[in-house]
Amino acid sequence: MNYERDERQFLEAMATRFCFNSTRRDVFIQRFLEQNASKSYKELGALKQLNLCDYNVKDHLKNICDTIAAETGCDYGDRKKGLWEKAKAYLREKVYPEWQKQHQPEVKSLDELWRNFVSKAKRDLNWIQFDPIEIDRKGIKELRRNSIKIPLDEPAIMGLDLPYPGQFLLLLNRGRDTRYCLCPSRAFAPQFVLGNEVVWLPQEEAEFGQITFDTVGKEEFLAIVLPQPLALPWLNTQGENIAPIWDAIKLNEVWEHLQQKENWLAFYQEFEVG
Repeated sequence: MNYERDERQFLEAMATRFCFNSTRRDVFIQRFLEQNASKSYKELGALKQLNLCDYNVKDHLKNICDTIAAETGCDYGDRKKGLWEKAKAYLREKVYPEWQKQHQPEVKSLDELWRNFVSKAKRDLNWIQFDPIEIDRKGIKELRRNSIKIPLDEPAIMGLDLPYPGQFLLLLNRGRDTRYCLCPSRAFAPQFVLGNEVVWLPQEEAEFGQITFDTVGKEEFLAIVLPQPLALPWLNTQGENIAPIWDAIKLNEVWEHLQQKENWLAFYQEFEVG
């Protein structure tokens, strides 16, 4: 389940189901959004979407909670306060799973999704290269026209020439049997904000000190540059997996998020290991 991804769409659907119209609909959605969970009634009413006094917010919420109880069976017990918190938890835990089953977005195959990204990517730029681990990174100001071959079982570092200062980087690697997110990751790139200079992976703060390919075959790299980081749980650098593994479902999440944005760029390159 991915409630965080579906939250607004789910609440909109619930507002329609419960026949909340106009102001009551707005109060319901704003009160039940997780981003507003800590707001007082006064702070909530002051939102530009509402512009209500706290008394009116409370009055609407009482009617909202009564409707939710009648329509879903949500039981508040003897509680007289905090009803909206109980209703919110009930909708998320009991109603959302069933709603999601009926509204699960169709996930394209991994190959189809990958081709979609590659078709939008710039492929004629010299934006990525591999070098022996012992080279002096500071002495390289721009990437050379590099080979598309990577030596097998030889420690290397990766250079990325993506001069988009202040932009955020998502770097995915696809091998014959592997699919890693290299940036952001604790293994290679915990820092994912680009600057004016060549970026070298692994970064100094990374848990790994080198990149080694131990399987003959094709290695593909897809870089996505965008103005805000993607708010996807599996991209959290504090997670258990120091180099997140992606699959068709996760790649579909990236694709769906990017379709809502216009100002992102993609870069692609493939190498032969051997």
